[in-house]
Amino acid sequence: MNYRNINSMTMKEMNAQSVVNAVRNFGQISRRDLAAHIGLTTATITNLVNELIEKELLLETGSGASAGGRKPILLEINPYAGYIIGIELNTAELICILSNFKAEILEKVFINIDVKTGKDYIINQIIETVNAVIEKNGLDRNKVLGIGFVSAGPYERDTGVMINPPNFPGWHYVPIRQIIENATGIKTYFEKETPAAALGEYWFGKTNGNKRILFTNVYEVGLGGGMVINGDVFHGFRDGSYHNIFNWNFVITDQKKRVKLIKDIYGVTVSQRSDYAYGAAASLWENMQARVIASKSKDVLAKVKKKLDADAKLPEKPEPTPSTSPTTPPASSVSQQFRKYTSEDRALYEKAKSECNALLSIGSTSTLKNANIKLKSDIAKLCKIFSVSKPNWRVNYEKDSNQIYVNFN
Repeated sequence: MNYRNINSMTMKEMNAQSVVNAVRNFGQISRRDLAAHIGLTTATITNLVNELIEKELLLETGSGASAGGRKPILLEINPYAGYIIGIELNTAELICILSNFKAEILEKVFINIDVKTGKDYIINQIIETVNAVIEKNGLDRNKVLGIGFVSAGPYERDTGVMINPPNFPGWHYVPIRQIIENATGIKTYFEKETPAAALGEYWFGKTNGNKRILFTNVYEVGLGGGMVINGDVFHGFRDGSYHNIFNWNFVITDQKKRVKLIKDIYGVTVSQRSDYAYGAAASLWENMQARVIASKSKDVLAKVKKKLDADAKLPEKPEPTPSTSPTTPPASSVSQQFRKYTSEDRALYEKAKSECNALLSIGSTSTLKNANIKLKSDIAKLCKIFSVSKPNWRVNYEKDSNQIYVNFN
C-alpha cells in the first residue's frame, strides 16, 4: 500500500482497526505485547487503546503474568459494544445468525424455503426473521451495527442488486440490499456466498495466518469459489464471474443485439439456463462493446494526437488588422502555414481520451451503456474534425451451430 497518500486521520483509523483485530485474535493481550505485535510505539498504542476503551469497544479485564515489576493490564473485546446480523439465502433455506461484537454467535435461525413461492414472499420472510431475532433478544436497533446478506450471483456489488440468479426464477435485478436496509433501518451489506465464506474463513477459520487464501465450495447446484488477499475479497475485473467475458459464448437473440449466454463449465443448453443467460446478457453485451469501443477509440486518438502535435509546432494565425488601402501580402506569407485546430478541438480530444481511459472501470451497466454511446459520439466528432476514418464499431463473430463465438482481436 502506498502510505504517502494516506492522511493522518485515515492512518489513525487503520491503526485502531489493527488494534481491535489483534485483540480479537489473541482474546486477551497487554498494551506492551500489542505494541510489539503491531509494530507501533507504546505511546501510540496507549492513545489508541484509551480511545477504544472510551468508545466501549475494548475492556480492561485484570492482570497478566509479569516477568518483573508491575503486572500488565490485559485487554479484550467488549462483547456488548454492538451486534451483527448475518443472513444467507440459498435455494433450500434461509439462515439468520446473531453475533455480538466478539463474534460469538448468540442465535441461529434456519427456515426452509421454496424458491417457487417467489421473491416477494421470500423477501418478507427475510425481513420478518430479522425483526423477530432483534425482538427476541431485546436489542436496541441502534446497537445493531449492520446486516450482512449473502446469496447467489450474478450481482452488482456496488449497488447490491441480484441479477437474475439462475436458481432463483423471477429474481430479475432485485435491489435486495436496499430493500432490507429500508425495511429494517439497519445498514446492510451484500456479497456473494462464496467470497463471503472465504472472508469468514480468513478471519475465523484455520488459515494459519496466511494472507492469501482460495476458498472453494461444492453445492448441489454448482461449484463456487472466492479469494481473499490481505483481508480483502478479490473481486477481479468487474466483480469476476459472469463478467469474465472471454470465457463465454454469446447467442444473438433479437435486433437490439441483446444476447443470451452460457458458460462452458455448466455444460447445459441455452433453454436450460435461459433465465440466467438473459439476465446477464445486458451487462455482458455492454461490457463487450466497451472493450471494442475502447480499443478502436485508442487508434483514433493516437492519429488525432499525431495531428495535434504537428499542428502545435505551427505559429498561430495573426489577427487581421484594419487597413486604409488594400495591399498585397508579401510572397513569403502567402504560402505560410498556421495552426488549423482550435482550443475547442484540443479540449474535445482530451475529453474523449479521458472517457476512453475511464470506460472499462465503470461498474454500473446503465452507466456503461451511456458511456459507450457518449464516447462513440465524441470519437465521431473527432474523426470529422481531423479527417480520420471513422471506426467500424461492429463486433466480429463466427457462427458455429447454435452459438456465436465473439472475436475481440
